[in-house]
Amino acid sequence: MASQMFYLDSQPITAQSIEQLHPRRNTVHRLTLEPGSFRHTIPPSVTTVIIKQQKDGWEEEFGFEKEAYEKLNRLQGTVIPVSYDQGSFNGLPALILSDIAGTTLHDLARSKTKIEDESLEKELGAALKELYEHGAEHWDQKMDNFLFCDNGKVMIVDLEDVQFPDKCSPWEDSINLGGVNCLMGEFRHVRDPNVHRHLLASG
Repeated sequence: MASQMFYLDSQPITAQSIEQLHPRRNTVHRLTLEPGSFRHTIPPSVTTVIIKQQKDGWEEEFGFEKEAYEKLNRLQGTVIPVSYDQGSFNGLPALILSDIAGTTLHDLARSKTKIEDESLEKELGAALKELYEHGAEHWDQKMDNFLFCDNGKVMIVDLEDVQFPDKCSPWEDSINLGGVNCLMGEFRHVRDPNVHRHLLASG
């Protein structure tokens, strides 16, 4: 495949290859950078980035996500990806983000990889509580929006529906804590659907 360009702060950067990350999400791509090419603000050690283009008609949501990365700057690289700022790809506005080594909770559940539920729940809760402590409520709690990383931590990779209310509910009543329970329930159902069906039948 011929090299392609994307733009970061109007500066052209060369991509050696492009991979669409999900068959139903044609606005999210992993780009492998051309070795030795100009990087602008992207560190020289970085070999791949994630390009998240603005969806058609989603100008407001794109703006919300950009704002969320700015407000949650202190969590970049630990709880959420690093944002290298706004750029463009194929003529569309795009966020240029760090590539996270990890597996979505949905893929993790389907893989049957052995993992202690308590450990996963703890790390999921830790990530969502970090958002909460920075005044953020996460309202798009799908398993595909959470990555179980190679270091055993959980990171959050979709911030379009993150809100910053003037006053958050107590943690015990928060949407973030409620999301931990819902996500763990979905995780167990995908991992062990037969057990879930058995429980429904016996109930």
